[in-house]
Amino acid sequence: MQLTFTTAFLSVALLTSGQALGQDLGLGVHIGPKAGVALSVLDGQLNRSTFYKAGFSGGLMLRIRREKAIAIQPELLFVQQGTGSGLKPNSSSADYKINFNSINLPVMVKVYLGKMVNLQVGPQVGCIVSAREVGQIGTSSSGAAVSTDRDVLADYYPLNFAVCGGLGIDLPNGLVASARLNYGFSDINNNPDDQKLREALKLGGLHNRGFEFSVGYLLGVGKQQ
Repeated sequence: MQLTFTTAFLSVALLTSGQALGQDLGLGVHIGPKAGVALSVLDGQLNRSTFYKAGFSGGLMLRIRREKAIAIQPELLFVQQGTGSGLKPNSSSADYKINFNSINLPVMVKVYLGKMVNLQVGPQVGCIVSAREVGQIGTSSSGAAVSTDRDVLADYYPLNFAVCGGLGIDLPNGLVASARLNYGFSDINNNPDDQKLREALKLGGLHNRGFEFSVGYLLGVGKQQ
């Protein structure tokens, strides 16, 4: 009788502690919105100074956390990417911008260093859906500025791949934040003249890279407390 009571007590205690731990960590599957700022650059421009361009980043995330130490988090994001460019290699500021609107799908593996702080790494597939070149692209023979505002989507391959990595924090109330490096390794240059010049000079490709800083909220996590 005493052994049966003891066994029942331990079972209830373990079940209760397991549920409390799961509630504290937000275990399970949760979805939510996220938004932030993307700092993007086209790495590998020819005869141009390159500057980071700020843009909006936002969309949905789905966190799958079955274990204490690890989670998988796919995301569907709309991101304003591109670059700022100077007309000369030694320009001190951007004369024109290349503005991308992209749909990105990162799949992050989150490794937790305790309950909340986590390292993040994973692949990303992106698609450039629009591209415009805006600003001063040169000077005329009289010295007047030559400006443009044109569609340049045909100059870039729309599909691109990247590796993402960074640091994040997941709070028990559902709030999350992260800072990431997005390192594109696909050559997105689709301009025939640029391709010929790069080949002749034995230069590398053009890569879409940058940083992302974001905050979000996972629905239902806070209600578990």
